[in-house]
Amino acid sequence: MTYQILLSEDKTEPSVVIKEIISEIDTNIEISEAENGNAALEQATSYDFDLVIIDLGASGINGIEPLRVIHMSEPDLPILVTASIEEEEVKEEALKAGANIILTKPLDRAEFISAFKKLLGI
Repeated sequence: MTYQILLSEDKTEPSVVIKEIISEIDTNIEISEAENGNAALEQATSYDFDLVIIDLGASGINGIEPLRVIHMSEPDLPILVTASIEEEEVKEEALKAGANIILTKPLDRAEFISAFKKLLGI
């Protein structure tokens, strides 16, 4: 089985790190990239993905809004959020908007792998 992942990250370095980690997890994973929250929203609601990974800072609109709309249109689609912020109220808002798991940057490799596998059920 090939897993389809949507990655929306606004910075090159975290994007490269995430793609490297994913490639170590499983070779049957295809990653599509969205340059911001608007693009992620458009792609997530137009294509069949198994997981969305979205950075709250990668949004051209309110960082929470893409989560909310993606979750409303695709309620069974797991969403992994990465965020540079540690404010609990923002994390709580993201969870209410549809995020399944929120990881704070810089990403912990083992924590990311665990969350990724959990959300895909692998």
